[in-house]
Amino acid sequence: DMVSMINLLYNISDLIDEYALTIRHKPEIKDHFELNDKEDKWILSRLNSLIKSCTKHLDNYDVNYYINDLQNFIINEFSRFYLKYAKKRIINEKSGDRIDLIYSILYKVLLLLAPSAPFNSEYIYRNKYSYKESIFMENWPSYNDNSINNELEERFKIANNAISALLAYRDKNGIPLRQPVNKAYIMVKDKEAYDAINDLSDIIKEYVNAKDLEISIKQEEFVIKPN
Repeated sequence: DMVSMINLLYNISDLIDEYALTIRHKPEIKDHFELNDKEDKWILSRLNSLIKSCTKHLDNYDVNYYINDLQNFIINEFSRFYLKYAKKRIINEKSGDRIDLIYSILYKVLLLLAPSAPFNSEYIYRNKYSYKESIFMENWPSYNDNSINNELEERFKIANNAISALLAYRDKNGIPLRQPVNKAYIMVKDKEAYDAINDLSDIIKEYVNAKDLEISIKQEEFVIKPN
């Protein structure tokens, strides 16, 4: 919901300070990043897709779709998925470029959010960025079509569904995430899903804390009835 989303943005703002202090790096806004991991390319693609969709929805006065897209990006994709990945990389690699990416994403998300949550957006902006006197003196963010990779986004969507299913199974069976498992099994419905999960299997294994991942395609079931 809206409250959870805004609280997350405050937490992300604090995390940026914590990460920057840990590796002694001053964050800055960038448009281009020398980051080649699939997760980095995916979150950049999703950010540009988000700006594109939010712009379209507001142009059409589709406020509900605009809010839904923002919530999904901030809560599910940016916070629950990408930041979990980025935290390990920042600490282990001491990558200032990745902090800059998170810093830049938060900046653009605040610009997108400002029409629907003006006071919270303004508060975080004034404390974190303050490039202008007010966030409402900033230009609406632009997107880059060349940064949007629809195929990569679809593959990560499938991988995220697999991660959610495996984590739900862990929870249902009382297996804590900190406890590694030797192998996780997942059955998919078609070759597209199989290829996506196979391509991102290392990411899935890391998120669900499994040493190995076995993927199979569900066979079609046929029922023969007399005519």
